[in-house]
Amino acid sequence: MWNKILLLILLSIAYPAFGILVSVNSVCSDTSQSYNFDSYAYNQDLKIRISSFSYQPDYVFVQVLNKDNADIVIEDNADNVNTVCISKEGKKIKMLNYEFGADLIITISNNSINPDFTIFYDSQILSLDEAIAISVFQEISR
Repeated sequence: MWNKILLLILLSIAYPAFGILVSVNSVCSDTSQSYNFDSYAYNQDLKIRISSFSYQPDYVFVQVLNKDNADIVIEDNADNVNTVCISKEGKKIKMLNYEFGADLIITISNNSINPDFTIFYDSQILSLDEAIAISVFQEISR
């Protein structure tokens, strides 16, 4: 509960237009934050479960079609300081197929009345689940 409140306060102070803008690059550079989605990793930085339904999710996301209405914007090769890429190195995020043992449980819903976050997603490099996982990881790591 307190994580949600703190995250919303940080988003409202730090990002006036929309919450977070993440640029996804296919090639990692010195300025990119690299992430690894290894489902077999033992020393992961975050274990996350993303599904369309959960009884008690930590966060609920709704995908929107207009980036002006989004808290989080994910785009490929956008001009932005917050650049991410997929690599064998970097922060390890384990995507779980079950809720047991997950650090965070996230639901993606199309019909949630009061979601925690809205996301505009336009990437051919990351899946929607990976984009949400990176966005959440960046916020909880601050």
